[in-house]
Amino acid sequence: MEVEASLILFERSLQRHNLRYTTILSDGDCRTYLALVDAEVYGFTPITKEDWVNLVKKRMGTCATCLQKVRARHLRGSVARVG
Repeated sequence: MEVEASLILFERSLQRHNLRYTTILSDGDCRTYLALVDAEVYGFTPITKEDWVNLVKKRMGTCATCLQKVRARHLRGSVARVG
């Protein structure tokens, strides 16, 4: 279902809007990407695949590190006031 919908979406984008999607964001499942490459939707214009998992992981790691620093500062400040 997802593969067929993607093929329709990519074909319509060129027909209706003269627009080409050249990059597809993927969650690791490459069936859709392989189907688009095999169908040669845009002829010889290549479609590249990017995995978004690493981007989310990086952002979550950055937020967790910042939160850990803020919490450590807060705990040090409250311990200093008590003691």
